[in-house]
Amino acid sequence: MTRNTSRQIIKIVPVVTTAILGIIWWVNGMEDTWLYLSNVLVVLTVSWAAYPKKLEGEGQ
Repeated sequence: MTRNTSRQIIKIVPVVTTAILGIIWWVNGMEDTWLYLSNVLVVLTVSWAAYPKKLEGEGQ
């Protein structure tokens, strides 16, 4: 159960971070689009790299 919870948190974090960055971008008048997109790309890359790949095959 703890493993599933941590897996769900890992999946939620990039979505929440992207949403927060999107809100900040929107509040700023939708300027610096490239900066926003690069930040999202970094967040997704880091979260994907941090995803524990060992957990993927354990359930089988």
